[in-house]
Amino acid sequence: MKKYLFIALTAALLVSCQSKESYLEDFDAFVEKVADECADYSASDWEKADKKFARFSDETYKKFADELTVEEKMEVAKCQTAYAALKAKAGIKNLGKDIEEAAKKLDEALKED
Repeated sequence: MKKYLFIALTAALLVSCQSKESYLEDFDAFVEKVADECADYSASDWEKADKKFARFSDETYKKFADELTVEEKMEVAKCQTAYAALKAKAGIKNLGKDIEEAAKKLDEALKED
């Protein structure tokens, strides 16, 4: 239990000490990680990624918004767009799987009759 509390406090401390440069680097690294791993993401993985994305896009962004240059704001927008595209692609892929599964079930049901 103490280990988890220590990790949580360390993470909170790191976030509170974050600079705008590290924010931009961390956001970019997060999107790259999602891009590399999203093919194997479960619904739970996407939920966790969405929460982290929300922190980057909303909470942490607001913290540094006044300090960001136009170019840096464009970098944030690029990360947001890339993440949205990855999420949409995964949704389409999952939709295709769901349609295939529904078609198989329908085919099986028709064969039973």
